[in-house]
Amino acid sequence: MADLQHSAFLRLPTELRYDIYEYLCLDEPVCYPFRRSPISSISHGVPPRQLLLACRKIHDEVQTHFYRRATFRLLALGSSRMERADISPGSLAAIRRAKKVELMLMWNLTDQRVLAEPRTWPWCLAGWLHEQSQLLKDEAHQLELITISLRDASSPFPWEVKELLLMPLLKLKGKARFEVGEIITVQEDGEVMKNDFVKYVGELNG
Repeated sequence: MADLQHSAFLRLPTELRYDIYEYLCLDEPVCYPFRRSPISSISHGVPPRQLLLACRKIHDEVQTHFYRRATFRLLALGSSRMERADISPGSLAAIRRAKKVELMLMWNLTDQRVLAEPRTWPWCLAGWLHEQSQLLKDEAHQLELITISLRDASSPFPWEVKELLLMPLLKLKGKARFEVGEIITVQEDGEVMKNDFVKYVGELNG
């Protein structure tokens, strides 16, 4: 009986089937969906288990639909350094199929830090973007879009100082299209910084 139901469903037009998947899949984001993972959240909930277990064709269509719409967010703040071998298999599988990723940067440059060696800076400021960029370069085989968002609590510094923090993104140039996400800054000249940030990210598409 179940096979007959699946056959009848699969005879529906493809567009209608995807509309049904859209209705059944949750729009609410999921936070920390994996253990031992650089992924802090996903923009959409994972498909219902019943759909994934229906049959192979429905499973594949639902997975395709999910990865087309979902953005996988990697957040610098609060993340701990993780060796590639320690990342959970489920998390790596998601990264390998992800089409859209958001890198959420957290900057907090101070006078003291700028005068010190970058290797003494907090990992979330100096090392995080380097490691995530390398991870995406090596593992995100289907990546199409990289969104760069920023929370900047830094003291005022020339753009040339902050630009250095973005250099790891050069690893991903040509791999996917870049776009700018939300930018929040506490600086009085925040609009100037935003313009420089947008220009830098835009040039990664060149």
